[in-house]
Amino acid sequence: MEDEGKTVVISRVFDAPREVVFRMWTDPKKARTWFGLPADAKCEVLEIDPRSGGKIHLESRNPDGSLYPAFGVFDEVIPPRLITFTSESPLASFKKTTLPDGSPAWKCFNKAVFEEEGSGKTRLTVTVRVIMSAVDPIEDMAAGFEGGWGESLDLLAANLERF
Repeated sequence: MEDEGKTVVISRVFDAPREVVFRMWTDPKKARTWFGLPADAKCEVLEIDPRSGGKIHLESRNPDGSLYPAFGVFDEVIPPRLITFTSESPLASFKKTTLPDGSPAWKCFNKAVFEEEGSGKTRLTVTVRVIMSAVDPIEDMAAGFEGGWGESLDLLAANLERF
């Protein structure tokens, strides 16, 4: 089901300099501690090449043992200010089904803006626009991404202290 899209915006302030928060997105070792993960999942695979045209490959293991794959391509990477990328998965998140032809079940455009907030803090604003969902209603996908990104950013905050 194609749609004009649905946008979710999440903004958080982190108690860390902008360069540190940006590296949490671009350093694979750091990113695998939080990127794209709900709080109860484990990152099995994370390959990122944070440059224009670079690829993203994420596979997270859910508590029920299921593997959730996602893929993407970086559009823009402007250290330490901006990251944009598209993402998709062959797995429809709510129904845990794949399409018979292997095509993406959903696609999103993602934008992360890193702003200095003063006193060594960073405001991160993540915008996710669901641009296609072949199985689930767009609104359900957007609500899922809002919750999922919220949990991922909680993990980012918790893991900032480790690095």
